[in-house]
Amino acid sequence: MQASRGARLAVASLLATGVLLGASQSASSGAPNKLHICSLATGLKAGLHGSQGGGGTLFYWIIYVNSGSSACVLQGIPGAQPADGLNHVPVGPPSGVEHSTGRGGHVVLAAKGGTANTVYSMSPPFTPPVNCHQKPTSGVMLHFAGVRAFFVGLHLKGVEADVCTTRRTTMIDGVERGLSGGP
Repeated sequence: MQASRGARLAVASLLATGVLLGASQSASSGAPNKLHICSLATGLKAGLHGSQGGGGTLFYWIIYVNSGSSACVLQGIPGAQPADGLNHVPVGPPSGVEHSTGRGGHVVLAAKGGTANTVYSMSPPFTPPVNCHQKPTSGVMLHFAGVRAFFVGLHLKGVEADVCTTRRTTMIDGVERGLSGGP
C-alpha cells in the first residue's frame, strides 16, 4: 500500500524538525542482528498523523522516523498511557492492546529515513456518559521495551481528545514497518 501524501509530508517534516524521543541505549537483547534499539542516541523522531474514524472513534497514526546514520529496531507493542499538561500527568487507565495481524514484531528502521508506525485510537468517552468522569488529554506517553517513555502530543486542529478516567477508552496497536494503514 502506498503512503498518502500527508504521511509522506509528515515524514519529511519529522526529518527536518521532529521531536526527539527515547533514551540512550546500547545493543538490544533479542533484536535481529544485535541492532541498537531506536532511541534519542540513534536518531529516532516521532510525530502524529491522524484521521477521524467511524462512530466518533479517533485514529491516530504515530509515525517513527530513524534520522540516524545506523539502522535501529523498534520492538513489539508499545505501552501507552493517555496524559495531559506540561508534566504529562496520566489521565485515566492505561490503553488496551490491539492485536492486529502483522503488527507487533521486530521492525528494523533503515538509516537516514527508515519509517514505522503504530495506531493509537480513542473511543468516544460519552457512550455511556454514566460514571465516565471525562477529562481532556493532550497526548500519550509511549514506551517500547528497553526505551524510556516519551510523550507524543495529539494536537489536531479542531479535534478534542477526551478520555474517561474510570474506564478504558484508548487502545494501542503494534509497530509496523513503513507508513501503511495511515490516512
